[in-house]
Amino acid sequence: MRSYRAHFLAAALSMVIWSASFVATKYVYQSMAPFTTGLVRFACAAALFMLVKFVFARIKGSSRSSEGAAGGGQGALFQLFGFDRETLKLVALSGFLGITCYFGFENIGVKYTSATNCSLIVASFPALTAFLEFLVYRKRPTVVQVAGMALAFIGVAVIVASASGPVEPGRNELAGVVFLMAAGVAWAFYNFIVRKVSAEVSSFDLSAVQSVFGALLFVPLALVDANQTQQLGPDSALALLFLVVGCSFAAYILYNWGLEGISAATAVSLLNLIPVLGVVFGALVLGESVSLQQVVGGAVVLFGIYLGSREPEGG
Repeated sequence: MRSYRAHFLAAALSMVIWSASFVATKYVYQSMAPFTTGLVRFACAAALFMLVKFVFARIKGSSRSSEGAAGGGQGALFQLFGFDRETLKLVALSGFLGITCYFGFENIGVKYTSATNCSLIVASFPALTAFLEFLVYRKRPTVVQVAGMALAFIGVAVIVASASGPVEPGRNELAGVVFLMAAGVAWAFYNFIVRKVSAEVSSFDLSAVQSVFGALLFVPLALVDANQTQQLGPDSALALLFLVVGCSFAAYILYNWGLEGISAATAVSLLNLIPVLGVVFGALVLGESVSLQQVVGGAVVLFGIYLGSREPEGG
């Protein structure tokens, strides 16, 4: 029970960090376009992971995480992590889904809608994950989980309807919702893959190699909007530092480690922390207004996800 609680708290702490990412991304957008932001963020995170890995490998004389694993022709970089070929393929795919796809879609969604709406829409991801888990693994949800999914989607509909008034220049609420829901699909499959490989590799090594592949796969996308990048101002630079060290380094380690001890459905259900803190950060830092309709929609989403998370751990 103590181990489960530690994994649960680690995943919850990652959500606290990620809940502020929408606000930080808004500041970075003052100088960088969405795809360029994704590339710079995860390239810097990958460099940080590699630096820490090499330093500890030097101190210990060898990489602890590579004990008993086959190097098998991956090159010096990935021999450092000791992944076999099949594991490396799965980790690369998880980096593509959980970094390139997820943040590519999310960055566009943040551009088209408010930080508050982004964080609230993300609250529907647990329901989406449960639905996809049923389609892929034929894991039938319980009646309580079905009720929770229904309420979560109703809550999202209420939130989206709250944006039907005057729209700010550059806003496209429908496009923002579509891109964010696409990000949710990518995140669900990311969790399915991480659940498979988390027993074989450490959360640090998993996060590090994911960052490498995620950054590499961002390169062709970043070519689309690289010419829109300007010199970073103080606020944008500080926000980017938070995205790299907090969201892409620390939070990924915490979340991937959390998945070692709790199910994907339980981990994703913790996204209900994001709307609560996202609204707070959006209001306090960006000065975004929060309507009564958004509060009601958010409460419905939270209650729906609460129902789904009440089921005991099924493994």
